[in-house]
Amino acid sequence: MTDPGAHPWPQPTAEGAHATFHVAGWRYMGAEVAYERTMVVGGRPLLFAALAGASALSNRRRREEAARLAAPRWRPLGDVTVVVAEDRLLVLHEGVWASVWLDAINAVHSPHDSTVTLLFVDDPPYAFSGAWAGHLASALDRALADRHHEGRATVDA
Repeated sequence: MTDPGAHPWPQPTAEGAHATFHVAGWRYMGAEVAYERTMVVGGRPLLFAALAGASALSNRRRREEAARLAAPRWRPLGDVTVVVAEDRLLVLHEGVWASVWLDAINAVHSPHDSTVTLLFVDDPPYAFSGAWAGHLASALDRALADRHHEGRATVDA
């Protein structure tokens, strides 16, 4: 990767793109986690009761662990490419492009030069970090200002 201090902006790579950034991506969301339930059938009544109790306890632990793993939290997306265009961000993750429409962004937080977080009304937030994140925040602020949607998105420095 090029040193971000070498020049202030990466060069646009696509028609209509303001800038392209390579950053680490995160998304605050839950996950689907499966767990396997077990059940004991048969045996003498006392043995059956003991095995059924142990099975129920084991199932409870598995269910609680699955719930813990599925709970919403910041989940790493890995290295992503973010293209700032006139009306949206294009995010390349695992070979697939996703559109993040600028009008859907409720707030932008950039407390450090190395982190920017995008908040939405109805979607899980994105966070981007790395050497280019501060530049991404500036490009995003400029794109939002160009859209003349005062009050729709704010930048916290």
